Parts: sequence; C-alpha cells; structure tokens
Amino acid sequence: MGVKVRYRRGAWWVVIHHGGKVRTKKAADRETARRLASAIAERLARADFQLPAAADLGPTVQTYAATWLAAAEGNLKASTVHFYTTHLEQHIYPALGPRRVSTLRRQDCRELVTVSRAKGLKVGTVRGIVRTLSTILTQAVEGELLPANPALRMGKYLRQADEAEPEMDTFTR
Repeated sequence: MGVKVRYRRGAWWVVIHHGGKVRTKKAADRETARRLASAIAERLARADFQLPAAADLGPTVQTYAATWLAAAEGNLKASTVHFYTTHLEQHIYPALGPRRVSTLRRQDCRELVTVSRAKGLKVGTVRGIVRTLSTILTQAVEGELLPANPALRMGKYLRQADEAEPEMDTFTR
C-alpha cells in the first residue's frame, strides 16, 4: 500500500498501490498532486475505500468448475463428463485451481496452453483442455462473474509449428 507523486510526460500523476493493483490519477500541478496524494493516503489508512474483500471476489476456478460440472452432469453424456473431469483434474486445477474466476485474464489462458505444450501434450489434447476451460468460463460470463471469456478463440496459440525440411544429400549411393 502506498501513494506517490510522479512527474511523467509533461503532467503530474498520483500513483496509488493498493490491494495488489496500481491506479493513477492525473493532477493539474505539483501542489494539487501532493494534496490529492495525502488525502488518498489518509483514506487508505482509515480503510475508507470500501474495496471488496477477498471473499467477495467470487469462487475459485476449482470450486466453480466442480459446482458447474455437478449441475451439468444431468444434461451431458457420460463420455463428455469424463472428458471434462479428466482435463480439469489433470491440467486445469493444477494450473488455475486456486485462482479466483473473476481475476482470470487471457494471459492466464495462454500460460495454460504453454505449460500444456511444454509437458509434451499433443495439439488435440491441448485443444480439449482449452475447450473445457472455455466452456466453464462461458458459464461464468453468463453468471456475470466475468465481463468476457478469456479462453475464447485460442486457436492461434494452438497451432502446430512446421517441421524443418529434411536436408537431402543427392550424392550418396
């Protein structure tokens, strides 16, 4: 937690570090920025911002996915439930399980793809993992936990690289 006054690009800024986030406010001049910074620091000290507590940020990926899967089991084929359960337990929970659904970003989904590819999984398996995550996050969007699905349209990260052309030596027997 901290408040600083900075001069950058021809303007004075108040930089606020609070709750793992950084916010900035532009000020007209240096004195105004200092007054604003001291007022904000005082409000932070009094905990007057009314920011949501960690419990108010919503469920974790693991609890939300388990709840969603239990509710969806009646509408899905057994093979689909097995498909989702396997990908969740083996790949998604270890990577994203303790994270809050409301804090997931596209970067987290890209890292999941990168980690899965680094494990040596084939492209089809990674597509299945991303499809499972995207299905769950689509439901989170409908439940208003997320503004948009960060795992949607991850196709460009799932492409398989071209293999190098083998070098031919034409002067062998």
